[in-house]
Amino acid sequence: MKKDIKKLNIPEDSVWDRKTYNPYVLLDRWVYNNFRTTTVGNYVCGLFDNINAFVRGVKNLIKWGPTIYKDYDWDYRSIYDVLYKKIELLRKNIVQNNRHTGVESDNFWMTLSLNLINKVKDEEYTTEYFDYIDKDFSFDKIDEVDQNGGNLYEMKTTVISDNTEEYVKKNPSKVRILTKKFPNFAEETNEDKAMLISRYKHDQAKKLLFRVIETKIDYWWD
Repeated sequence: MKKDIKKLNIPEDSVWDRKTYNPYVLLDRWVYNNFRTTTVGNYVCGLFDNINAFVRGVKNLIKWGPTIYKDYDWDYRSIYDVLYKKIELLRKNIVQNNRHTGVESDNFWMTLSLNLINKVKDEEYTTEYFDYIDKDFSFDKIDEVDQNGGNLYEMKTTVISDNTEEYVKKNPSKVRILTKKFPNFAEETNEDKAMLISRYKHDQAKKLLFRVIETKIDYWWD
């Protein structure tokens, strides 16, 4: 289980108030401020824009390299990896620049999104009830053979300890909801109840994640 991600510290000043001593940046600003209205100035400013775009592109390749390198096309988890990286980079840029009054809100909602992505991608809620039950699995040979005469085996499960009742008791609100959704919920074993509760929590986390993105993404710009 990954540790929850914390909100970033918001700087006291804005990027607008920070001085730079980068010669390239100072030259770029000087050309823009003094010559942008002239034909030559427009050409030089365009040249600087192209250089900036190239540098930004190289930086993007470096930032995204590890994520793209590990990407694959057969599982939904890689979608979460790309989404996580984009929100992570966007959050860092918005908070560090601190240009507008909505930075605190953006910081909160993007941090929440990152944590939800981790929980949903790793199916943290789906598997959390495993901590309350311990099983042993074995494969025993049976008195049958396959079509080639080979031995066949049957998997047997032995419950060593079962504390799923405790997990169910820790989630009373989920029990009430699931009892309304499934009339036979009360008749299920504690293990099955725990499994349904954990699955419900996973589905709710996923819905919350995309609800946050749906309602907040238009504000995530700098």
